[in-house]
Amino acid sequence: MLTTAQLAALCGLGVTSVLIALLIPIAERVSLLDHPSERKCHAAPTPIVGGIAMYLGVAASFLLADVPLQTLGPLAAGSTLLVVIGLIDDIKPLGYRVRLVAQCAAAGFLTVWGGLTIDNLGNLIGLGPISLGALAVPFTLFAVVGLINGINMLDGLDGLAASVVIALLLPIGVYASHTGLISVSVASLLVIACILGFLLFNYRFPWRDRAPVFMGDAGSNLLGFVVAWAVLSLFQHPQSELPPIAVLWLVAFPVVDTLVTMWRRHRKGLSMFRPDCDHVHHILQRAGFGVNATVLIVAGGTALFAAIAIVASLAGAPEPLMFGGFLLLVSLHSWFISSAWRFARAIRGLLAPADSGIWRRIASHLAKKR
Repeated sequence: MLTTAQLAALCGLGVTSVLIALLIPIAERVSLLDHPSERKCHAAPTPIVGGIAMYLGVAASFLLADVPLQTLGPLAAGSTLLVVIGLIDDIKPLGYRVRLVAQCAAAGFLTVWGGLTIDNLGNLIGLGPISLGALAVPFTLFAVVGLINGINMLDGLDGLAASVVIALLLPIGVYASHTGLISVSVASLLVIACILGFLLFNYRFPWRDRAPVFMGDAGSNLLGFVVAWAVLSLFQHPQSELPPIAVLWLVAFPVVDTLVTMWRRHRKGLSMFRPDCDHVHHILQRAGFGVNATVLIVAGGTALFAAIAIVASLAGAPEPLMFGGFLLLVSLHSWFISSAWRFARAIRGLLAPADSGIWRRIASHLAKKR
């Protein structure tokens, strides 16, 4: 017998899938399309309706699930704002300042209305907890906006951002259930179900060589905001054993990729909000990995970091040690990006033997020829 939450999840998956199918022809008529460009690798204009479909699917599933809706007010308000701004941006591109203001306002719903703040950084250097005091709210706003943009930056390959968010929400939902934070556990399940409904149209299955629909900024902003809400809720739950540095490890992949990318653009004298093609998923593709293989590698790495956060916390790992490990991760990521051409050449060399034997059969399942 299925529980109420499981039935709501199935409803969300179904609503999202049906809405995408219904919205595709409408998007083509109203020009809600993502057109090919120098920076975008898709070959034809593609409907951008995945975000609004997931939003409505999540809303429908929440109404059916046995979750106190009054506790979800900040999440609902912030998500609605970001989806509306994202849709406008998808139709007619907005300046980054407008998007940034909307993201800050949504983050403000979590901090001011929801009372979710990062008030201390924990015992990072072994000298006791580092309190943020009056900086708690500004720091939390910065963290939420950074995470939203981190997910947005990963939305560069079919299925990538959606798969990464599943890899984040799955361990978060399991741990939330373990600590008794039912609202986050159920919300994670419902959002994952709606993402799966979107992936039915966005993932590159063997019978199609490209995704017929994208999530757009409406979708990436929505998913990034949901992850931020879940992480902050988990962090502030009284029974949670996660120190602040473990929370950072939970979302390590999008956070590190965003920090390194912004710093690299700044050093080049470029706008930190200017899109480019030097993220990890771009490098993996230049090294010879297909779209599906790249998605699995990045999502797998995301899940690994989240698992490290939870296991290390439950094992009582010292916070300074975890902080040192995170700094090492940032350094390795930066080195990987700055030496991208060397790594791409080395990886292509390692993949050369895939022309025969079992490796070829494995590679054929993981990678799609471009």
